[in-house]
Amino acid sequence: MKIILYKISQLINIALTAYVGLWLMFIKPIFDCCTAIDMGTLTGELVAISIVKCLFAGVVGTVIYMIGAMIIMVIFKEY
Repeated sequence: MKIILYKISQLINIALTAYVGLWLMFIKPIFDCCTAIDMGTLTGELVAISIVKCLFAGVVGTVIYMIGAMIIMVIFKEY
């Protein structure tokens, strides 16, 4: 039972990392810029924020994964 909960926790951690790091920080800002282009409201501020989000997506994803992994290790005593 403990192994199953450990695997489920790892899957949740990976899903959360993919959602935040990949979707919120990388793909969604690109879609937002495309939408702004279509609406004619693209500004330099939006482009700058999107570039910064895309640049730091990997860092944010890694930090979220590491924090989740540490929490899982503490809960399941896997260090």
